[in-house]
Order: sequence, then structure tokens, then C-alpha cells
Amino acid sequence: MSSWAQIASKNIKSKLDVKPEVKPEVKPNVKPNVKPVVKPIIRRCSNKDVYLVDIGSNLTSSKFESDLDEVIKRARDGGVQKQVITGSSIKESHHALDIARKYPGELYSTAGIHPHNASQYTQECVNTLEVLLSNPEVVAVGETGLDFFRNISTPEQQKESFEAHLKLAFKLKKPLFLHQRDAHTDFMNTIEYVMTQMKLDWKDLPPIVVHCFTGKSKELEEYIRVGFYIGITGFIGIKGRGDNLLSFLAHKVPLEKLMIETDAPYMKPNNAPKLPSGNNEPCNLQYVAEIIAPLYKISEEELWKITTKNAEKFFGI
Repeated sequence: MSSWAQIASKNIKSKLDVKPEVKPEVKPNVKPNVKPVVKPIIRRCSNKDVYLVDIGSNLTSSKFESDLDEVIKRARDGGVQKQVITGSSIKESHHALDIARKYPGELYSTAGIHPHNASQYTQECVNTLEVLLSNPEVVAVGETGLDFFRNISTPEQQKESFEAHLKLAFKLKKPLFLHQRDAHTDFMNTIEYVMTQMKLDWKDLPPIVVHCFTGKSKELEEYIRVGFYIGITGFIGIKGRGDNLLSFLAHKVPLEKLMIETDAPYMKPNNAPKLPSGNNEPCNLQYVAEIIAPLYKISEEELWKITTKNAEKFFGI
């Protein structure tokens, strides 16, 4: 065989001997469906006979949809024995009642239309709310009021809805769970207008709480003067936002008019530990108490007792 033929034969053989390249199997980057580990909730008050009432938790939020039972258990572990679930629309008021019924004696609800949702208000809503309020689990009218900070619904829509809620609460003598932001003058004028229409004085009104208070000192003075309760959230513990409230709360609000709330999943105070979800939860109510107690120069346990007594009296729970 010629040298050329030998070379050609070797080249053909070498090509035949080459194995096809096998690419490694690429597995999809699928993370295992494992729930994050939640550290045990540490109860700050060691006296097991003392507990907290969260007067405003938004358990209807989609943020709690996947682990609501665990959220409620963590609340218990953190000393929150009772919660009032906020109704902020007709749909959510029904939802809040449904949740409350699953935890009798522990969860309660309100029925109302938040000022952001006031554009949804119609006269028919009043009839629906009255039916909802006939249930023993529904302990207050609201959330209702005025919010001119965002004006998601127009001021006119908000006032119309607010007036209807006030008339219903005054007629039924049900507690009112109110919201006010950047609308103090109109807020008070609306209440006084309805009072005049119904020939009522301040002493004739059912209990009223201005929930999640974030306003000014002068506003607090007026609310206390007419007998309102004040709901304080973790806003007071958010650095740069709650500093003013922190400075004047104890000087303006007597303990017998103070209640506390989380407004979960919002308003997480800076002193509360981070949960895997990143949300504020009712179990963090004790950290609101931790901030407030020193302002009144009392122990956290004493603040738990006082605010719980106020809440149970206010809602009749």
C-alpha cells in the first residue's frame, strides 16, 4: 500500500473511532418546595393570665392567604388572645366574618367601607352592613372615615359613605372604628353634622376609636376632649415616621382611652423581629406595647392589662 493510501486509511479509521460528544444533562433549577423555618415566637410577658387584644388586623389580606392558621397560632404564642379583623369593603366584611366564625371567642370582625373604597358605596350597602352587624361576631361599624392623603375615592364620595356609616352606628348604638388621614377638620365636621341631624350630643354617641392614629398633637387633644379612644400601631416605632407621636402620646392620651393594634400586614415597628414572610403579623403586637409602656412609666405587663381591659369594654368582647 502506498504511503498516501496508508495515511488516508488512518484518517478514515480515526474519524470512525471518534465518539460523539455527549453533553451533560442539564437539570432544571427547581427549588424544593420547603416552607421557611419560623423561629419560635417569644412571649415578652411571662404571666400567662395576661394577654393582648389586637383591635385591628387585616387577616383578609391576600398576604395571609397561604398560612392564616399559622399566623393566628403565632399570634397566640405572642400573647394575642383576641383579634378584631377589619372589614374595609362589603366583600371583605363578609370575608372577615367568615374567618371570625372559624375561631369563636378568639376572632371578631367589623363591617364597613374604607374611605379608599368609598366609590363602591350605594344605599344598598347600608342594608347589607346592617345585616352583617346583626351577627354577634361583628362588633363594630367600620372601617370608615376620611382619607384626603391619597383621595383614591373623591372627598365627596368619602363624605357620603362616612355619613351613612355614622347614621347606621348611631342608630344601632354600635362602636365605630374610624380612619382619618389629612382630613381632620372635615372628619370632625361630618360627625357633628350627622349628630345635628339626629339631634345627638357627644355623650349620646356609641364608643368611637380613631384607629391607627398618625396625626398631630392638636388632633389628639380634640379626640380625647370629645371622648374618643385612640388606636396606636407599630407606626410609633417606625424611625423617621413615628417620632412625633412618640414624643407626645403619653402627654395627650390617658391610659383609659388607649388601645393597641398591629394593622397587620402593615405598620411593622422597627423593634419587631423579621418574620420569613416579611409581613407584619398580630404576634408583633407585644412590640408595640414594648415601645409604649416606658412612655407611661409602667411595665409592659401593666400596659397589656390596661389596653386589653379597654378593648374588651369597647367592643363588648
